[in-house]
Amino acid sequence: MNVKHLDQVSCGLSRTGRPRVIASTDSVDAMNDVIVQAGLEITPPIRMLLNHDYLSLPVGLIPDAASVYRGAHRTEVEFDFFEGDAEIARVANLYRQGGFDASVGFRIVKASPNEHGGLTITESVLHEVSLTATPANRDCQAVVRGLLGARGVTSCPAALLCPNDTQAEFCPAGAKCPQSGNARTSWRDERTVRIIDDREPVWRVDPAQFAQAWQMAVADVMRETYNRLKGRVD
Repeated sequence: MNVKHLDQVSCGLSRTGRPRVIASTDSVDAMNDVIVQAGLEITPPIRMLLNHDYLSLPVGLIPDAASVYRGAHRTEVEFDFFEGDAEIARVANLYRQGGFDASVGFRIVKASPNEHGGLTITESVLHEVSLTATPANRDCQAVVRGLLGARGVTSCPAALLCPNDTQAEFCPAGAKCPQSGNARTSWRDERTVRIIDDREPVWRVDPAQFAQAWQMAVADVMRETYNRLKGRVD
């Protein structure tokens, strides 16, 4: 499977702007189990569930291998929320606000007791990834939550999803945000964008006041230049 290796991409960054979670790591979880990442078999497409509820409808989809990022100690996945469903929209809203992190449902193929009182799972098959408020592995967190659609930005090449909500990620478009007036490039880095609240205009400049200020500034400069040329110092 042609998945991306985490050594080849920036940790926790989404170039596509899609929601992204750390699905699994080799940390000791609440059941004292350890999932060896090299032995975790992942074959997309994989459904995103809510709280491992196999009887309810799925909330999203990990569609392909390009959405899976593997590392020696963790696995990250990008996914898409299903659209046109009110309940899933509620889940997406809570996810965006920090209500959910991640957990995995899998089948154990090979395991042995470990020193923590649980199992070291050396071979397993991933069945699903769940959004949950109480992940067994506290390292399995959401790393990209922000939705540009929540702030009215709809013209970005990253579509409706963007990791730049807190200016912590790189712009998935690799350029300045095209939403003129409501977003602009951050002063810190040309590759990052700063999203401005739609309710607050970036500029409030009255043309008449600007013209008056300009005339006063020009007059001051001309007066200072004239005095300097005449040898006067005020």
